Amino acid sequence: MKHPGRWLLAALSLAAGLATFIGVTSTLNKKTGYWLAEATAAVLPANSDPTYDAIYYETLSNGQLVRTLAEVVRAAPAQTTGATIMIRTLPETSILVIGAEAPTREVAEVAVANKLVAGSASISTLQIPYRLDVLANGTGTATFIEPSATSRLAVAGGAALAVVLAIAAGVPWMRRQLRR
Repeated sequence: MKHPGRWLLAALSLAAGLATFIGVTSTLNKKTGYWLAEATAAVLPANSDPTYDAIYYETLSNGQLVRTLAEVVRAAPAQTTGATIMIRTLPETSILVIGAEAPTREVAEVAVANKLVAGSASISTLQIPYRLDVLANGTGTATFIEPSATSRLAVAGGAALAVVLAIAAGVPWMRRQLRR
């Protein structure tokens, strides 16, 4: 037997190929994703006097007030354990969208509802002539978001490529070690 290291290299390559195959297969078959729930609310004038409504709506149309109130909602302390909260404004409207990503439907919907309640309370304590009017409270809005097959293939392909590159870089090193 001239090169006993070839058997070791072949065994290592086979094991790496098998591990890559198992990783790719499990990645493609695994059901991964998250639940997304959303609530919407509108910033509206709190004053019931129509004399001032035009002034308040003019201020709202600039958008800065709505973006500022979105930050107030974002900063409001709320029980959102297990969820990632996102708050955005719809351009050229007075609409806030509060979203929550979570591993389960219930966690996402509860987190959105809690953030909406806390945000509304925070805005009402500011003593400004605006209120947050709830359009949808997030109950029943959770949808499952699954990664696309393309992103799964990209992850699996990246893992396989990393294994192949590790073997390709390790082969010359192993040969040098076996020659000693």
